[in-house]
Amino acid sequence: MLNFMEYVSLHRWISFWHQLTEVLECKPESVLIIGGGDMIIEPILKAQGIEVATFDRMKDIDPDYCGDLREIDTIIKDREFDVVLCWQILEHIEFEHFDRIVKYMKGIVRKKLIISLPYSNISLNIWVQRTMGRVRLLCLGFPRFWQNKIDKWHKWEMGTKAVSKKAVREVLNKYYTIEKEYKCEMYPYHVFFILGKK
Repeated sequence: MLNFMEYVSLHRWISFWHQLTEVLECKPESVLIIGGGDMIIEPILKAQGIEVATFDRMKDIDPDYCGDLREIDTIIKDREFDVVLCWQILEHIEFEHFDRIVKYMKGIVRKKLIISLPYSNISLNIWVQRTMGRVRLLCLGFPRFWQNKIDKWHKWEMGTKAVSKKAVREVLNKYYTIEKEYKCEMYPYHVFFILGKK
């Protein structure tokens, strides 16, 4: 089971906000959350009247669909979701499977696929705010292109020697239209891709 206090930092809360905003902007009737172990997004979407299903490899969190993401096409058959949300999951599987997984996801996406991936970088962030005004963020980031691996849990990260952002974009562009791509505000380690079906 997830250790909430260790896993959910302030930065992750900001990333959760971006997830929710992107999903709700799609006005979906149904959402599939891939890797719902944090159990934060699901109840919020359900409270908005959205039908939510979950996919995870861990049986103990009781997902609607359980199995290996590399076999999602054999686990979820004859079912589409308006939005599929895959947040900080794909980097836990070797990059050689990335193309096949995002291709398989196309078969279950009706409107949008929302992906968040780690971007290994060194960044300088400057926040500017007038009293009671909107926060403005200036973020200068430089990829860690000289490193191969950053995290013991991740098989790969964008910005490293092994996987560039360009390589990720090339795969995504084969199956989807990249409608938006941005670094998470105040947490540039997370990069969001909002993808429409071609």
